[in-house]
Amino acid sequence: MKGRIDEIKEMEKKNGNKYHLATINGEKYSIWDPKQVEGLKQGSVVEYQFRYEKGRYKSITELELIDDSNCELGNYGLEELTGKDIQIGRMTSLKYAMEITKDLGFGLEDKIDITVDLAKRLEKYINSGNIEEEDPKR
Repeated sequence: MKGRIDEIKEMEKKNGNKYHLATINGEKYSIWDPKQVEGLKQGSVVEYQFRYEKGRYKSITELELIDDSNCELGNYGLEELTGKDIQIGRMTSLKYAMEITKDLGFGLEDKIDITVDLAKRLEKYINSGNIEEEDPKR
Protein backbone atom coordinates (compact mmCIF):
# COMPACT_ATOMS: atom_id res chain seq x y z
CA MET A 1 0.00 0.00 0.00
CA LYS A 2 1.09 3.57 -0.55
CA GLY A 3 0.29 6.56 1.57
CA ARG A 4 1.38 9.76 3.24
CA ILE A 5 2.45 10.02 6.87
CA ASP A 6 0.09 12.38 8.67
CA GLU A 7 1.90 12.07 12.00
CA ILE A 8 4.64 9.99 13.58
CA LYS A 9 5.58 9.96 17.25
CA GLU A 10 7.58 7.88 19.68
CA MET A 11 5.59 5.97 22.29
CA GLU A 12 6.48 3.86 25.32
CA LYS A 13 4.61 0.89 26.75
CA LYS A 14 4.18 0.41 30.50
CA ASN A 15 6.99 -2.15 30.45
CA GLY A 16 9.40 0.42 28.97
CA ASN A 17 9.44 -0.92 25.40
CA LYS A 18 9.57 1.92 22.90
CA TYR A 19 7.86 1.99 19.53
CA HIS A 20 6.53 4.54 17.07
CA LEU A 21 2.91 5.29 16.28
CA ALA A 22 2.40 6.45 12.71
CA THR A 23 -0.78 7.80 11.22
CA ILE A 24 -0.81 7.03 7.50
CA ASN A 25 -3.76 8.27 5.45
CA GLY A 26 -5.74 8.68 8.66
CA GLU A 27 -5.11 5.14 9.97
CA LYS A 28 -2.89 4.40 12.99
CA TYR A 29 -0.07 1.82 12.78
CA SER A 30 2.58 0.75 15.27
CA ILE A 31 6.20 0.47 14.13
CA TRP A 32 8.45 -1.65 16.34
CA ASP A 33 11.66 -1.60 14.27
CA PRO A 34 13.47 1.71 14.91
CA LYS A 35 15.33 1.36 11.59
CA GLN A 36 12.02 1.62 9.72
CA VAL A 37 11.37 5.15 11.00
CA GLU A 38 14.77 6.60 10.10
CA GLY A 39 14.31 9.55 7.76
CA LEU A 40 10.52 9.60 8.05
CA LYS A 41 8.65 12.78 8.83
CA GLN A 42 5.19 14.19 8.54
CA GLY A 43 4.28 14.31 4.86
CA SER A 44 6.67 11.56 3.75
CA VAL A 45 5.24 9.29 1.08
CA VAL A 46 5.76 5.61 1.91
CA GLU A 47 4.99 2.15 0.65
CA TYR A 48 4.06 -0.22 3.46
CA GLN A 49 2.58 -3.54 4.51
CA PHE A 50 0.98 -4.34 7.85
CA ARG A 51 -0.61 -7.13 9.83
CA TYR A 52 -3.08 -7.19 12.68
CA GLU A 53 -1.66 -7.85 16.13
CA LYS A 54 -3.97 -9.36 18.75
CA GLY A 55 -6.79 -9.03 16.25
CA ARG A 56 -7.11 -5.26 16.36
CA TYR A 57 -3.77 -3.41 16.36
CA LYS A 58 -2.13 -2.68 13.01
CA SER A 59 1.61 -3.29 13.00
CA ILE A 60 3.85 -2.25 10.09
CA THR A 61 5.80 -5.22 8.72
CA GLU A 62 7.46 -3.49 5.75
CA LEU A 63 8.04 0.22 5.25
CA GLU A 64 9.89 2.02 2.48
CA LEU A 65 10.29 5.76 2.01
CA ILE A 66 9.25 6.73 -1.52
CA ASP A 67 9.58 10.49 -1.40
CA ASP A 68 9.76 13.30 1.10
CA SER A 69 11.01 16.08 -1.15
CA ASN A 70 7.76 18.00 -1.23
CA CYS A 71 5.79 16.07 1.40
CA GLU A 72 2.70 15.90 -0.78
CA LEU A 73 1.05 12.70 -1.96
CA GLY A 74 0.43 13.86 -5.50
CA ASN A 75 -0.43 10.91 -7.71
CA TYR A 76 2.06 8.40 -6.28
CA GLY A 77 0.81 4.95 -7.05
CA LEU A 78 -2.68 5.96 -8.15
CA GLU A 79 -2.17 4.27 -11.50
CA GLU A 80 -1.35 1.11 -9.55
CA LEU A 81 -4.50 0.98 -7.40
CA THR A 82 -6.03 -2.44 -7.15
CA GLY A 83 -9.73 -3.18 -6.92
CA LYS A 84 -9.30 -3.68 -3.18
CA ASP A 85 -7.58 -0.27 -2.80
CA ILE A 86 -10.42 1.39 -4.69
CA GLN A 87 -13.01 -0.40 -2.54
CA ILE A 88 -11.23 0.66 0.66
CA GLY A 89 -11.09 4.28 -0.55
CA ARG A 90 -14.76 4.17 -1.48
CA MET A 91 -15.78 2.69 1.88
CA THR A 92 -13.66 5.25 3.75
CA SER A 93 -15.23 8.09 1.77
CA LEU A 94 -18.70 6.76 2.54
CA LYS A 95 -17.85 6.43 6.24
CA TYR A 96 -16.76 10.07 6.48
CA ALA A 97 -19.69 11.27 4.37
CA MET A 98 -22.06 9.46 6.75
CA GLU A 99 -20.34 11.07 9.73
CA ILE A 100 -20.68 14.53 8.15
CA THR A 101 -24.35 14.13 7.20
CA LYS A 102 -25.62 12.16 10.20
CA ASP A 103 -27.29 15.12 11.88
CA LEU A 104 -28.94 16.62 8.79
CA GLY A 105 -32.67 17.06 9.21
CA PHE A 106 -33.75 15.53 5.90
CA GLY A 107 -35.86 12.47 5.17
CA LEU A 108 -34.08 9.14 4.76
CA GLU A 109 -34.10 9.09 0.94
CA ASP A 110 -32.78 12.66 0.72
CA LYS A 111 -30.11 11.96 3.33
CA ILE A 112 -28.97 8.87 1.41
CA ASP A 113 -28.72 10.87 -1.83
CA ILE A 114 -26.76 13.67 -0.13
CA THR A 115 -24.44 11.19 1.61
CA VAL A 116 -23.68 9.23 -1.56
CA ASP A 117 -23.04 12.43 -3.53
CA LEU A 118 -20.66 13.66 -0.83
CA ALA A 119 -18.91 10.28 -0.68
CA LYS A 120 -18.38 10.38 -4.46
CA ARG A 121 -16.84 13.87 -4.18
CA LEU A 122 -14.57 12.74 -1.35
CA GLU A 123 -13.49 9.67 -3.32
CA LYS A 124 -12.78 11.82 -6.38
CA TYR A 125 -10.67 14.15 -4.26
CA ILE A 126 -8.76 11.24 -2.70
CA ASN A 127 -8.00 9.75 -6.11
CA SER A 128 -7.24 12.91 -8.08
CA GLY A 129 -6.82 15.80 -5.66
CA ASN A 130 -9.52 17.65 -7.59
CA ILE A 131 -13.11 18.27 -6.46
CA GLU A 132 -14.21 20.65 -9.18
CA GLU A 133 -17.65 19.84 -10.48
CA GLU A 134 -17.88 18.70 -14.07
CA ASP A 135 -20.00 20.89 -16.33
CA PRO A 136 -23.43 19.15 -16.41
CA LYS A 137 -24.02 20.51 -19.94
CA ARG A 138 -21.25 18.28 -21.33
